[in-house]
Amino acid sequence: MRRVTLEGGSIAAWLAEEAPGPGAILGHVVATGHGRAWADRWPSPSALLVEVGGNYLLAGTPAAVDPAALRPLVTGFLAASKMFAPVVAEAFPDRMVWDRLIYRLPAGHSGPPSGPLPGVRALSAADAEAVAGLSEEVAWVVKTWGGPAGLASYAHAHGAFVDGRLVAVVGTFFLGVRHEDAVVATEPQWRGRGLATACARAWCAGVVARGRTPTWTTSPDNHGSWRIAERLGLELVRRDVLHVIGVDVFR
Repeated sequence: MRRVTLEGGSIAAWLAEEAPGPGAILGHVVATGHGRAWADRWPSPSALLVEVGGNYLLAGTPAAVDPAALRPLVTGFLAASKMFAPVVAEAFPDRMVWDRLIYRLPAGHSGPPSGPLPGVRALSAADAEAVAGLSEEVAWVVKTWGGPAGLASYAHAHGAFVDGRLVAVVGTFFLGVRHEDAVVATEPQWRGRGLATACARAWCAGVVARGRTPTWTTSPDNHGSWRIAERLGLELVRRDVLHVIGVDVFR
């Protein structure tokens, strides 16, 4: 596979078939300019590999992908349909498989009301320093936006502040054509207080207002995360896996 520069027109059909969850990675790379892409051929690819912030999506025709060529390209979290299972297994025999749950707001659902909560508000470019001040445990939330300034400015994020410090944030991790997949994180000492839920309600309403569908990707053992998704009225639409390659899973 070779590096390519994505152009919306040449991959319009791919974008139109966007699935919820990691399927929005392709749209995110096209829309934001963050990330990289490879194709088996260009400009009419049969297979694409796209990456942003260590998150990869492999899509298209499995027969067009050489496992040996794929192997040196991926270090991180790889999403691929079941059709690619033999290719992924051959390319990465030592991978770890991480179970995932993918939630989506049902069609026609406006999402829950987002009542005001003191200290919870939309983030803006002026909050880049506050985002940069997040602890190492939750700082991964900026990965798909190139850093704190990108998340504060473009991720449609909402944050909860306590004594002037940002302690919880919910925003868009993957900005797709049809979907926005959530990123959610709360500083450990502030968990269990409803701050992430309040931020998520406001974020969810904003996604609907922008004409896209909110989605939420998490793991079965992250009870706090999928319970927030269910409080928002999102429904489980798919059980999936990520292939973890060359990195540790943060739990």
